[in-house]
Amino acid sequence: MEQSIDLKEKIILQFFKKFGAVLILVSILVGLASSVAYLELKTPVYQSSGQLVQNDNNGNLLNSYKQFIYSSKFETLMKKKIQASSWQKYKENSNYTTELSFDSNSPFFTLKVSSSNAKYSIFLANTAMEVLMSNIGRYLSGANISIVSVAKESGRAVSKSHVGMIGMIVAMLVFILLSLFMFAKEMLVGKIKNSYFIEEYYGIKNMGTISISKNKD
Repeated sequence: MEQSIDLKEKIILQFFKKFGAVLILVSILVGLASSVAYLELKTPVYQSSGQLVQNDNNGNLLNSYKQFIYSSKFETLMKKKIQASSWQKYKENSNYTTELSFDSNSPFFTLKVSSSNAKYSIFLANTAMEVLMSNIGRYLSGANISIVSVAKESGRAVSKSHVGMIGMIVAMLVFILLSLFMFAKEMLVGKIKNSYFIEEYYGIKNMGTISISKNKD
């Protein structure tokens, strides 16, 4: 049993010694290609943001602002603004996400909006800040907000960790499948390539060769 296990290990080690570099290189290249393809084929998402500040430094209200922008009331107010704008006929005008972020020890906070259209994201970010400033006082006493910077540009939002994970998973799958295919092809298919094949993979010394010829009548 021990000899059998040693023999199997030697065959596997010899295989990866011979083909390991090629398998790794091909897997990495395919993984990188899949990451690039994912970025090209995936519908782009553009994010635009503006910065605001709570004027009296009362940072405790920022969590309440966050709850408000996730509410149905805020969504309704945004919809009215969109319908009254030049974007009312835009087919994807309801497909966007809004996010509010802030540091715990700062009165400043950022309002971000993401959509599949760069210019629309800028419009939405500025509109969201306007809606927040104009309406939050009706529902929350003590709200005192000013805009620090308006949204002027938008950038493509890309999750590097997500793209990297896709490339890594594809590379691993390619490595496993290609290894199995090449191992089966090398060990189970075809003829012994030369007189050193048995010695190379099985560790059996080459004692010589025997020529076999067929007698012709």
